[in-house]
Amino acid sequence: MDRPLDHDIEPSSLWRSFALACGIACIGFLVFLPAVKNAGFVYDDRLHLAENLSLSHRDGWWHILSLPLFPGSLYRPVTFLSFWGQTFLLHSGKSALFFGNALLHGVNSALCFFLFLRVLFPSPEYPTERKQSLAVFLALLFAVHPLHVEAVANGVGRAELLALACGLTGVLLSLRRFSSLFLHTTVIALFFFLAAGAKESGVLFPLLSLSVLVFLGETRKQLLSVIFGGTVAISGYLALRIAVIGTISPPHFIDFVDNPLAHLDFDARFLHASFLLAQYISRLVFPFPLSADYSYAVVSPLVDPWSSIPLFGASLLVISLFALSVFGVVRRSPIAWGILWFFLSFLLTSNLFFPIGTPFGERLAYTPSVGLLCSLGLLSIRLCGLRGATLLGGGYLLVCLGITLSAQQHWFSQEALFRYQQRVSPMSVKTLVNVSALERSDGDLQEATALLERALEIAPDSSDVLFARAAIALQQREDQDGELLLRRSLGSNPRHLPSVDALARLLTKQGALEEAKRLILFGLERDPIYERLLIAHLYWAITARDLVLAEKIDAQLRELGSADSNYLELQAVLWSSSRVGKNEQRKAK
Repeated sequence: MDRPLDHDIEPSSLWRSFALACGIACIGFLVFLPAVKNAGFVYDDRLHLAENLSLSHRDGWWHILSLPLFPGSLYRPVTFLSFWGQTFLLHSGKSALFFGNALLHGVNSALCFFLFLRVLFPSPEYPTERKQSLAVFLALLFAVHPLHVEAVANGVGRAELLALACGLTGVLLSLRRFSSLFLHTTVIALFFFLAAGAKESGVLFPLLSLSVLVFLGETRKQLLSVIFGGTVAISGYLALRIAVIGTISPPHFIDFVDNPLAHLDFDARFLHASFLLAQYISRLVFPFPLSADYSYAVVSPLVDPWSSIPLFGASLLVISLFALSVFGVVRRSPIAWGILWFFLSFLLTSNLFFPIGTPFGERLAYTPSVGLLCSLGLLSIRLCGLRGATLLGGGYLLVCLGITLSAQQHWFSQEALFRYQQRVSPMSVKTLVNVSALERSDGDLQEATALLERALEIAPDSSDVLFARAAIALQQREDQDGELLLRRSLGSNPRHLPSVDALARLLTKQGALEEAKRLILFGLERDPIYERLLIAHLYWAITARDLVLAEKIDAQLRELGSADSNYLELQAVLWSSSRVGKNEQRKAK
């Protein structure tokens, strides 16, 4: 016979649990209030939010559903539909977008409270009257942990937040009793599908849900609901992804600077990725200093990794911890369950089996931290006793709160973040390029060039560095040097769209129209609504005196709502000599 609904929460304490969850959600939101009030668009926010014309267009929802994100391998319709809803439907500003992130983090903190309550309930190791208090502490630890700053204070970090919100809701619903197996399966499938649509790693939530069900010893009926519902959700997302991208995992170039691990053999990558998994554990325990840049040469692979004792030891540690966590879950250990959740959450983003665009990222630890923070909190009780763990935990919470509040100021602007990264990762190629851009915008071309020359010494074939160096050369009217640098950039990475755009404009200016056209069409195949390339195409059409094409591109840019100054200048040239321009001027009068 099935056990009663919500057997782990007595009716007398149900309202108290919801009140505590609301309080935790408020704390999770308020902790990130500085980010809501002051945060700016940095890093990928510029490309995916500030320069994403589809977010402010009435047909933007269709662009989001039917087109992948740059570099062509990302498909996150749920996340970007939420941005489109805020930007186009609600006419929200930048602060409202970060408000949404902070609100989602508060909701996730409350959901973690309910998950921890369910995980702790069957354990005889902890006093019954203390389990709710312990779940509150663990949820607060999640709410204020500094490693979550990047996910919340970075606009595109919403992918992590939404994936956890939808996935964790699905996990909690899988623990409930439904009178109808079909209804139970359908509801679970819906939330798992939304989690996958928020971020690709959301496809792991059915597996995470099964880990919870097995740990709690739930019924076969619930296991079947998760298996069937998860299969339907994953199949639906993958079918949609294939329809849009053409394949589940399209081949795409990963720059060595972005992720040097992607260029290693499997065994060498496994050793380095295992070491970085151990670093995640260390960073969750000691969350300082924080960094938004773990590219080359912050992460620098060893030539002979098998001779490295730290790498080999980290691999043994990871394999041993995973094996022990599986064994511990069978024995109903909540500490083991938390460790297992940590490893399962990292299956797609740790670079162990699938190389991704970065070797390490604090935002990537958002979902895995749910399990590991639970394990660390419970382990402190086992080692220090309840009273000692209470004192230690209270002090640790305050330290985490202070670091979290302080770390948010680095995300207020590009300049603040780049200057901070210059202090914590001075040898990073990406940091050198970013600081060089700041110096260039301040007019100090000499210092900007010196920083890029230093970056080229570290990574002589980096497309980002070569493009930045070419931009300075072109600014100094050294067109020949600029062209050579842009061709070197595209030789290293033919899909580097900023270099495609810059070289196409330069060739158009020089009169090499056929080669410029080939470059523009090549780039637009990869991103049909890339604003800079559309403007380059307009420039080409006007130069080639193809006014019919120019009017068509102008209509597309107007429909997308482009306000780029270069576009407006080209539009004025076009309108002064075209039929469309005369009609528009007549309408204006």
